Amino acid sequence: MLDQTTLVLLTPFFVTLFWILVISTSQYQKENKKLELLFFLTCGLVAFISAIAFFGRYYKLYQLIYVPVVFFAMSQFPAFYVYIKSLTSEQGWERKSLVHFIIPLLTTLAAAYIHCYLLSERENYEFVTKVISGEVPETTHLKQAYLVDRISKNSFIILGLIYYWLTNRRVKKHRSKLDHYFSSTEGKRINWIRLYNISFFFTLFAGIFFHSLDRKVFIENQQLLALPFLPLTVFFWIIGFHGHKQETIYPIPLNQPLLDNQNPIQTSDLSDIKIRLITLLDNEKLYLNPEINLPDLARHIGTNRTYLSQVINQEFSLNFNQFINKYRTEEAKKRLNSQEGYRLTMKELGEQCGFNTPQSFARWFREYYGVTPGEYKKTIGL
Repeated sequence: MLDQTTLVLLTPFFVTLFWILVISTSQYQKENKKLELLFFLTCGLVAFISAIAFFGRYYKLYQLIYVPVVFFAMSQFPAFYVYIKSLTSEQGWERKSLVHFIIPLLTTLAAAYIHCYLLSERENYEFVTKVISGEVPETTHLKQAYLVDRISKNSFIILGLIYYWLTNRRVKKHRSKLDHYFSSTEGKRINWIRLYNISFFFTLFAGIFFHSLDRKVFIENQQLLALPFLPLTVFFWIIGFHGHKQETIYPIPLNQPLLDNQNPIQTSDLSDIKIRLITLLDNEKLYLNPEINLPDLARHIGTNRTYLSQVINQEFSLNFNQFINKYRTEEAKKRLNSQEGYRLTMKELGEQCGFNTPQSFARWFREYYGVTPGEYKKTIGL
């Protein structure tokens, strides 16, 4: 039977491993590989393995994995930011994102140099069994190893704060442009980031508590391990669960040129674009497609999406999201006034008019007509 300490150490490990397996093997994942999210979860998994090795007193194993653990542990928050950046970017993952791993890499190289070239086998074992636990290092090389260890732990906390700020700034910027790009924003606002924020601070305080004390304290009072590891369990469960559910936001495949990077049409006559826009929507009713977005509509018109956005903003005093959903509500109102449309449920009618959810349908209908579709239907009486 597992004792309490073993259970505390194994729980975050198995939670993280579970989501790695689920995300990497799901059918959805075969179409949209969330490699950045998997890397973040892998960083956490490696860190948990090192904790199990150390507090389980598997010192040889801990000694063997110590150097790579420095990199993976320090890379956790940069990796999550890179995942969010990739999720909220039309380009997806970019090579320049590797710059976020420079500090973990440099710290790891310093640790590798000390542990692989400077420390003897005896000193390496002494570092793992004594120095990390709080004993004063005796040799110069052990002092250097201890210094790098403290730098990595303090950097973990500092990087956590920096990338918490960067992540939330990125999400805020992403949300500010959603209404100018998508006609339907359900599932694209990353609302679960609020849970991430709450769990992050519990995890951060747990990390500060864990790294501010010598390991000897936790070895002698192993019930204290629950304080850092239980918040970590919740933290990785939240990210694994919501990261798995999160759909790809931007439909443009990686390496496909964006429309803004192409040469714009050679005209300044925005009224011409307005006429083509209205004609296209009236004839082909592209707004009935729930996933229609600004670049798609611009391609159908044969113009640059910057021009199209300018026309919608200036000529209609609406953003793209408002503009398309106005057409959808007008279509729904027309259909409600017909025998065929009147017989439909609100869910069926909303779906036929391009709304992803009944809630979205009701919200936009009330926005433009002051009542819900159901309330409007009662006034018709067909």
